[in-house]
Amino acid sequence: MKLRKLDITGFKSFADKTSVEFPAGISAIVGPNGCGKSNILDALRWAMGEQSVKQLRGKAMEDVIFAGTNGRPPVNIAEVSLVLSNDNGSAPEEFKDLTEIMVTRRLYRSGESVYLINKQPSRLKDIHNIFLGSGMGARSYSIIQQGNIGAITEATPEERRTFLEEAAGVTRYKSQKAETLRKLDATNQNLLRINDIIVEVERQMKSLNRQAKKAQIYKTYQERIRKLDILLSFLMFDELSRQIEQGLALLQSLKDADMTHSTQLRTLDAAIEEIKLARWQKNQKISELRTGKFETQRKIDRTENELSHLKKETERLRQESEELGAAKIGLEAKNQNMSGEITELDRLTAEFQKEVEQAKADIELDRSGSQAVRDQLAALNRELDERKALLMDLVAQEAKYKIPARMRSVTGKASNAD
Repeated sequence: MKLRKLDITGFKSFADKTSVEFPAGISAIVGPNGCGKSNILDALRWAMGEQSVKQLRGKAMEDVIFAGTNGRPPVNIAEVSLVLSNDNGSAPEEFKDLTEIMVTRRLYRSGESVYLINKQPSRLKDIHNIFLGSGMGARSYSIIQQGNIGAITEATPEERRTFLEEAAGVTRYKSQKAETLRKLDATNQNLLRINDIIVEVERQMKSLNRQAKKAQIYKTYQERIRKLDILLSFLMFDELSRQIEQGLALLQSLKDADMTHSTQLRTLDAAIEEIKLARWQKNQKISELRTGKFETQRKIDRTENELSHLKKETERLRQESEELGAAKIGLEAKNQNMSGEITELDRLTAEFQKEVEQAKADIELDRSGSQAVRDQLAALNRELDERKALLMDLVAQEAKYKIPARMRSVTGKASNAD
């Protein structure tokens, strides 16, 4: 197998996808310091399965992912793919029919790592098996770092033997032999475990045989119990059938009785409804009587209140009548005298009114009259007001004289009320 192509994306200083072709013959990568020559070698070793962060010149495996620069943001994935040529058919048995083999390793910033062979998920062990005996690999002699040439020349015989075996292609077979020996040892261990299991199974078989015999006896008893259960079921069925027949007969008699009771119940319901109706009618009548009684009582109370008020009023009027009776005689005498005075006063008032009217007429004829005329008119008006006041007083006294007659009328009504 030969390395034909290397694709790098997001690995260390290679933010963008970078492809490096390796044509037949010798290829050299040159450039100034810091341009990424060593990163190409690190990418090659990382894709071949290198697990040592120190060998990749980092502190953590996430350091191989492009961390970003002032002008470029960091990326979240690093991916390196190796394209191997298999023209000579030196690939492992499962890849002999392929002309190219692509090995891919992918690392996410979350820490998840993926290995692919021809874009199919694979194990790290499968990738190591591809490079066994080919002289290629993360730790093979084909990759010599700067300063490690002395380590090869000064290697111990055992280390040199390892290099020779790798160059001769023996490493793969030794690895397969070691793997086979490990499997053989594991098989021997499994055989020992199987022997222990056989002993345990034989011991358990004896116990199972005893249990099987007990199970057989149990099965026999179970069969007898089943037969007895069937017989008991038949007997119980006969008994239940007889009880069911009796129950049906009893049910029919109960149904007949229920029909009779239903008829009686309907009759009773009708009678109850009639009683309820009569009771309701009586309640209505009682309610009407109570309403009439309440109204009558209310009228009686109102009449008693009026009667009490009339009695009080009658008593008050009787007292006033007694008081006024004493003054009646004097008032009647005064009434006769005052009647004459009132008549005279009416005459004088009429004459005075004529004089006033005449004075007003004179004033109207001579509106520009002297102050004496106005004073005379004012004096006449005052005299007229005084006579009117006297007349009103006499009228009031005359009205007061008429009160005894009204008292007699009220007293008569009160007597009739008693």
